[in-house]
Amino acid sequence: MPKLTLKNAIESDFEDVFKLTKGLWPNKKFNKAAEKSEFLHEIKHKEVIVAKGGKRVLGVAITRIILGKIAFLDELIVHKKHHHVGTHLLEKVYYFSKQNSCNFIFLLCAPHRKSSYVFYRDHGFKRLFFLFYRSI
Repeated sequence: MPKLTLKNAIESDFEDVFKLTKGLWPNKKFNKAAEKSEFLHEIKHKEVIVAKGGKRVLGVAITRIILGKIAFLDELIVHKKHHHVGTHLLEKVYYFSKQNSCNFIFLLCAPHRKSSYVFYRDHGFKRLFFLFYRSI
């Protein structure tokens, strides 16, 4: 496998990031134009780090700062054959958070992503609460 590199995402990374995103929700219908628009917005207004093996994106982490002192990890998506990449991306999230004087990192994780729960727990995250919602 080529050497892993971590860098800020650029527009040309969209196709690979889109494939990773679709891999998480194989039955969901995506509007590719809307997804690209959102990605372009994110690379301008959030910390979007991609992990590349050669020219291919193997993972992405998208983080933003909320309330001045909290880092919020919006996405951490890793190719299913390259789980180790998640740890490297999380280290970049830690660095970004510390550079921005954040006291905490928060994230949301879907209930069916059991392996993600284990990953986050193994990296020191604690479950804080259950999030409830209702359609109206």
